[in-house]
Amino acid sequence: MTRIIGTINYTQFSGDQARDSTVIQRFWSGYAIGYGPESSVGNYKLPPLYFYLLIPLTVFGTDPVLTALPNAILSMATIFLVGYLIFKILDKTSFNVRVIISLICSFWWSVMWGDAILNNMSWNPSPIPFFLILFLLLIQKISETAVINSNQFKQYLSWGLLGFIFAILISLHSSTMFVMPIVYLIFLIEYSFKNKKTFIKPLFSVLVVLITLIPYWIVEISNQWHNTINIVQLVFSPTGLSSKLSWLIKINRAIFNYLELGDIFLFPGLKLEYLSHFLMAGLAVGALIVYKGGNTIWKYLWLVTILYLYIASSFDGIYHLHFKMLIWLLPIIFTAVIAGYIFDKIQVSSFFKFNVHKIICFILIILTTSISIKQNIFVTVGHLKSKVGSSRVINTIDISNYLTKLPEKTILCVSDKGQRDAYIYIVKYVNKQLINIASNCDVGSYEIQSKYELNNFQTTLKTINLLNQKVIYEDSAGLVTQHLQYYQELQK
Repeated sequence: MTRIIGTINYTQFSGDQARDSTVIQRFWSGYAIGYGPESSVGNYKLPPLYFYLLIPLTVFGTDPVLTALPNAILSMATIFLVGYLIFKILDKTSFNVRVIISLICSFWWSVMWGDAILNNMSWNPSPIPFFLILFLLLIQKISETAVINSNQFKQYLSWGLLGFIFAILISLHSSTMFVMPIVYLIFLIEYSFKNKKTFIKPLFSVLVVLITLIPYWIVEISNQWHNTINIVQLVFSPTGLSSKLSWLIKINRAIFNYLELGDIFLFPGLKLEYLSHFLMAGLAVGALIVYKGGNTIWKYLWLVTILYLYIASSFDGIYHLHFKMLIWLLPIIFTAVIAGYIFDKIQVSSFFKFNVHKIICFILIILTTSISIKQNIFVTVGHLKSKVGSSRVINTIDISNYLTKLPEKTILCVSDKGQRDAYIYIVKYVNKQLINIASNCDVGSYEIQSKYELNNFQTTLKTINLLNQKVIYEDSAGLVTQHLQYYQELQK
């Protein structure tokens, strides 16, 4: 619910989101899409497949919501995929326990604030969990069907889907672009040598990858492979992925990268710090110790994790939450594995026959899960309240309505660049008005202001200085004003 309602009431339409919507509208005007979003680290662009995911719904119009809905839909599907993924991982656990744990984990994921909020908008990293789970499930399916010698058409279909999903994954973010090719290559090699050096199906999957990325190849050929060369140079550059950080610092950063998931993702707003770090470490170690079996998903999940932490350890900047999307699932999966070990074949009546370490683990799992769910619901509901009701932040519908109150060929001032890009899009493609968007508020210019803002996951009343401004329109969410003298003078 939070994903769809939060997206329809689109309050996060800003720089990157305006860029995405503009790219799609240019596509409908006849411009080819050869590159994806530009990386914030390094002088290169991602492949363009994320933009192509946004195209289908935009046949219905230019509303920015249409480019955000695909992420919301995929995020909702991820809720069910998380449960199914955990069901497959717990393959040595009794059926009833697998079902119960999988359902609880699906609910847990459904309230995780990071996934719920970051999928309320169009943003290229947001679908990473969805496609990563599909990738892992396909690897598992291909490995199983190879053993039982199943229908050849289904096998080729699975290989083709694997190549297609892989191509999308490397188009979503730099983390997936550098990690997933290694994972994909290792699986191709492992499969080929385990199955009598059969290379035909893996080569078919590679062919699907190459075909899926045709828009990128076309532009790269015309640009003399400039973008690909920049990516390769970044990988091998002393100041790029192969940084000069010492091994001790890299190990410390890799560990911290995982541990801080507890504070910023699992328990938002609590600031547990070292306690959450200890808990995250315990989950990882505990899951490793108690997990039994040679499950393919489990093995490749760890491969993705190790490769991500190793590559990310060379990065000396801040590990933002969306940088970690490849490992978002780990705390829930680790908890599920430990829970499966504790509850497997244990009856309620025999609870007090548990040994001490199982009782301690049981209590920790209940506390971890319930506190995490409670905190994430608090944050997610707070975010949802900023989008609905009278005390809400202005959304794209409000902005479009406010713009209709302005006379043609006037000047609207928007100081923030990201917001300015959003207003330019709405003026040009949604309202189709002749309004100039400027960065400075000069005499006679107009300004749109929200009455509320989101602070620390709660909606608060915004302080608005109306000195020497005339209100020309106002509603419960925002107002439109006209400046009566130079903005610079108002600051004196």
